[in-house]
Amino acid sequence: AMQACVVLKLPLESQFKAIYKPTSSGVVCDWKVSKLGKALICLNGKTNNPKVAEMQIELINRMIG
Repeated sequence: AMQACVVLKLPLESQFKAIYKPTSSGVVCDWKVSKLGKALICLNGKTNNPKVAEMQIELINRMIG
């Protein structure tokens, strides 16, 4: 997903931003992701994940529907 942004010269920080959250065992890094970033992740995700496969079908149906 990030590579697609790099290739298209889209600023990564507009799509993916590292955020840090406190937990009982310390601080963990997480990501704040834009709608475009989420779609790119789903398009490039592993299809053995039911949520990824479902999102891929939904996006394709929107394109051809």
